[in-house]
Amino acid sequence: MRNRRNYLFIIAALPPAIVACYIFLLGLNIPFWDQWDFLSQLLKIQDTGISFEQLISQHNEHRPFFPRIIWIGLAQLTQYNVNAELWINFFFALITLVFFIWQSKKIWSRLDVSPDIWTIPLIVLVVFNLGQWESWLIGFQTIMYLGMLSVVIGFFLLAKQASPLSFYGAIALGFVANYSMANGLFYWICGFFILLQFEDRALRLLRLVAWSIFSLISVTFFFHGWQTKSHLDFSYILTHLDSWGIWILNFLGAPIFTHWHIAWLFGVFGLIFYLVVPLKLSRGQRLIVSPYFAIAIFLILTAFAVSSGRFSEDKPSYSVISRYLTMTSWFWAALIALFPLVEFHYKRWIYIALTASLAALMVGGGWVGYENRYLPVLPAYESAKNNLKIKDTDLGRLYPDQNKTEILLKKLKDQKLSLYAE
Repeated sequence: MRNRRNYLFIIAALPPAIVACYIFLLGLNIPFWDQWDFLSQLLKIQDTGISFEQLISQHNEHRPFFPRIIWIGLAQLTQYNVNAELWINFFFALITLVFFIWQSKKIWSRLDVSPDIWTIPLIVLVVFNLGQWESWLIGFQTIMYLGMLSVVIGFFLLAKQASPLSFYGAIALGFVANYSMANGLFYWICGFFILLQFEDRALRLLRLVAWSIFSLISVTFFFHGWQTKSHLDFSYILTHLDSWGIWILNFLGAPIFTHWHIAWLFGVFGLIFYLVVPLKLSRGQRLIVSPYFAIAIFLILTAFAVSSGRFSEDKPSYSVISRYLTMTSWFWAALIALFPLVEFHYKRWIYIALTASLAALMVGGGWVGYENRYLPVLPAYESAKNNLKIKDTDLGRLYPDQNKTEILLKKLKDQKLSLYAE
């Protein structure tokens, strides 16, 4: 029995180990895309000092207040080694996963169900998968890793009706989620779903009122002076409802299979599963497993929000972009954690199919990241490292505004930051 546990632990530890090696080998210490925008802020802060307005300012649709604090701290500690951001993202993902598995084990025990031996390794493979290559290699994705840490842990804390401390911890994490990524706003909506499952009527009412007050404060402050950066065309969506529906399903199914011709089938399976499971549970059981459903609802709302600015019938591949898997992988982690609660035919074959698809995604995603992120950026990194002039095409791969990139690279060199501090 002990040997079996050791083998399972080794198997479960493989995906994080592979991702760690991937970051170590392919992480390049040079800013990339959105990181140049933060670098502008960082250099300004060094000249004028930190202001609350700078920290809370909008970036695209987000107000990444908490990620900016982390980035500034890392920059001070590492002379702005951007690879430190990759490792903090890895650390956040690992914390979230360990907490999720710990809570899932407690839930399975309370419901007196035994998970299949492959349940936990499969959850790990979903979360630590190189299908998310874009997020593993771009430090700016702290907004999603910290945001999802707050969402996942926060929902489990909120479901603990006997613990006032957990309730206020969930509120605090709501602010972190809200001020890490824009879809953190949906955290507050999903929180109502969990609180409505409480059996104690007085406690339910009291916490609903408190939740309403804090959510109103957070959301109101977020939208103060906020402007959308996306081109929203709801009339276009209404005239292409069938394609839009497929887009949503692709978004949800992408963590299992990232090709948009196939991903929607997994999206359909996931939604059907989430609709069927509650029918087999009592009210008390629904509260126990409510964090899983809250995670799913959060990501379904996220799919609708992202599609409102990204959907195009001509570009279905936008629905399966690698960086989105950092969020939607938790749709599937929660779903797999619910597997032990339901008996259905061919469960073994579903495990095999999911494992095979995720293993293929690990290999394919890793290769795509090497081809699309590492190799294109490497020439600019090596040229800058060797004090050679960077070609315009190579500069353009770092950031669209080449003039801005050249100016900021010179400042990095003058102050011996990032790759110039190596």
